[in-house]
Amino acid sequence: MELSKENIINIFKNNFKSEVIDTELGKGCKLSPYQAFIFCSITGSGYLDNPLMPFTPKGLLKVFYNAMHYNFVTGLFDNTNLKHTPYSLNQAFPFLFSDDYKVIIPIEFNSDIELQEFLFEKISTISNPTQYIVMRVEISKKGNGLEPFMEYLANSYFVNKGFICENQIPLSHTLGSPDFGGYGIPAVLKVLSSYGVHFNGLNIIELAMLRFNKNKTIANNIFSDDLIVGEAKTSTTIMEKQLNKYLASKLFNWGIEIHPSKLNASNNSFGLLNIDNKCYLKYTNPKLKSDLIDVKHQSLYKDWLKTYVKLYLIANLSNDEFQSFYKEVVGNSISTNSDISNFVGYLSFEMILDKLKVLNII
Repeated sequence: MELSKENIINIFKNNFKSEVIDTELGKGCKLSPYQAFIFCSITGSGYLDNPLMPFTPKGLLKVFYNAMHYNFVTGLFDNTNLKHTPYSLNQAFPFLFSDDYKVIIPIEFNSDIELQEFLFEKISTISNPTQYIVMRVEISKKGNGLEPFMEYLANSYFVNKGFICENQIPLSHTLGSPDFGGYGIPAVLKVLSSYGVHFNGLNIIELAMLRFNKNKTIANNIFSDDLIVGEAKTSTTIMEKQLNKYLASKLFNWGIEIHPSKLNASNNSFGLLNIDNKCYLKYTNPKLKSDLIDVKHQSLYKDWLKTYVKLYLIANLSNDEFQSFYKEVVGNSISTNSDISNFVGYLSFEMILDKLKVLNII
């Protein structure tokens, strides 16, 4: 299956029960503003605030490029401050979490100029353009440029299996950034649940979105403690070499090939996520259990991951609240990036959640 705007609509309808509606830009699928923000953060789809360059939060909520280190990149944090948090982005772009729903509209085009001309022509006819989210389907590219959409589908599938999911995950300069990671860290989901914040699983940025979480999910009792890594493709079915490269880190229990139409995994130790001819997601487990992990190394990685996810959790605070919290606990002001990582490493999940509770964020 080559992904097109028609089967993208059907994927949303069949897998996520999204309502399909007609719009001035074509057919679209309704998503809640909360889910639409996650979708845009993963896929790079943009809110129609500007026909030249629709705003997307993709890439703005990064923390690190490399695992097992604490070298910050500008994103969620900038120097000693919180920067691009969902809260601060909503202050700058109030349309992000407004409206009862957003509409994801896949638009096929050959060139950016063609897309811009189309959006310029249509935007004046739309009463509330920022309710519309433009999903790029670049038909001039092999695979239509939709690998990020496959990453989104992998995220959606494995969130429901109890994983904390992330796309373009930090690993290392040598190994690169895998398209998809699923972190089985039950302790995080359990402590959130003990504070009345229930997730089956979640995308990592949701840890920073608790102000906007209207989720009424009941507590989940099914958790995974595995770590998984995935490679997404739409332009080729060749993924084995790259996936083996990630698995050579000995951090992950198994690897997953993510492709719309690949029928069989490249080897028996890979899982495969694809889409059947009725536009339903289909996952096939690995036939063989991998023995690649180094248990001690993975344990250290899980310890690093716990600090990593706490950095997202603390990003529910405004920058002023964050600075005040640091001074309250440490006794002085933040001077360096390492002050932040040391501070968050020291804090327990409960200490952060207690603070969020005091501030009525949860």
